Amino acid sequence: MNHKLEREELEKLYRRYGAGNGKELHPIELLYFIKKGIIEGNFDEVFHEYSKKDEFAEKKFDLFSFLRQRGYISKPLEGSYLLGYRKGFRPGEDRSTFLIKICDDEDIKELIEDLAKATSMRKELIYAIKTKDGYKFIKIANTRFD
Repeated sequence: MNHKLEREELEKLYRRYGAGNGKELHPIELLYFIKKGIIEGNFDEVFHEYSKKDEFAEKKFDLFSFLRQRGYISKPLEGSYLLGYRKGFRPGEDRSTFLIKICDDEDIKELIEDLAKATSMRKELIYAIKTKDGYKFIKIANTRFD
């Protein structure tokens, strides 16, 4: 992707919106801020370029936008995962709370593998399931009864 932002702009996006890390911006974040008019750029060109590299680009952008519109910060990861932060996230101070996997109804068979991944990362596991009314979030926890 040929969209280069200045260091000052990256730091501003990080401080004001919790985007990126102050040094770089994930393509999904870039797309979101282009769509919102905060960054200048051609959304379709950037999306087309990024979607060649990530098969989950459309779903990731959709969920990322959905969460942002409700005041939640998330960070795209590889594959169909995002890290999620509680509302009131403070850049550089707060840690992520959730590991969110984008999935469809038929993907639930992967639940056991996903729970193991979240547990190994010491995160809560949340599935975000796209429905006709928006998203249905399912939080899954590994619990022991000693």
